[in-house]
Amino acid sequence: MVWSNGSWVILLMLIIGVVTLGFLLAQLKSMESGELGGFSGTSWIGKLNGGNAAGGENGAENKNGSNAGYHGDGEKRETADHRETADHRGVLYGTLQSGLPLICVDAGHGYDDPGAMHANLNGLDEKDITLDIALRVKDILVEKGHPVLMTRDSDEIPLWMEQDARGLYVMDPYDRCDITNEAEADLFVSIHCNALPSSPSARGMQLYYTDGHTPDNPEYAEQMADSLEAVFGVRPQVIANPENDSYVVNRLVDAPSVLVETGFITNAADARLMLSESWRQEMAEALAEGIIAFLEAKND
Repeated sequence: MVWSNGSWVILLMLIIGVVTLGFLLAQLKSMESGELGGFSGTSWIGKLNGGNAAGGENGAENKNGSNAGYHGDGEKRETADHRETADHRGVLYGTLQSGLPLICVDAGHGYDDPGAMHANLNGLDEKDITLDIALRVKDILVEKGHPVLMTRDSDEIPLWMEQDARGLYVMDPYDRCDITNEAEADLFVSIHCNALPSSPSARGMQLYYTDGHTPDNPEYAEQMADSLEAVFGVRPQVIANPENDSYVVNRLVDAPSVLVETGFITNAADARLMLSESWRQEMAEALAEGIIAFLEAKND
């Protein structure tokens, strides 16, 4: 059989069509089984927000609105603004004033510690999700006149941080407690994503606090739960841990403290929500509203 040029073109187009259809079917199947199409290169937060995390260019602004000075990847940098502590740790946004509570917002994990990861989504790391939400919480609170101390406001390694025994740059829970306590913060919230690889069906929000840590802790946790329920229509599970629990930031921060698990990164439905900028903004608004409502109730 002799093939004309036109026949070869038709055959080539058929092959391309079959390959394309197979790829699309594979993608659809992966989403139905809980796998999400992966990103590569820069983090998914950067891709969704045009290369910038929330809060300004490169994800950080100082209290005057100008961006922090970054150096190259992996290099240490000066923080945008300092709360005066022994090691100049933590980043202050807004203006400290007598009578205004200082709120510490802690973006879980960070630097060489990615936190929990979605096994089937390249670049979906807990540290990116928590930072994005934390920056949004900071923006809302500062806009409403509340000074905010962030344990970290980017994923760039700060000047004070040293490598651990493994050669990694990691902010451990004790660092976060020291930053908060040295600054004499009045309220603390730590933002995280949950993970349970052995049970991918597990999903939803959880709030943890240490029972007996401060008299205000139960009220603070319930107020945060009220706010999250008002926004999402589902009440998070509120868990009061014993005083010897393993949640260091809840035990050793002097101020009333809650740790918020915003969802399960190992659950396909929750992971899809985390990819949504509108969901991350709603989460930030709920957390900020819970903080403000608690402070207002304390002042009544």
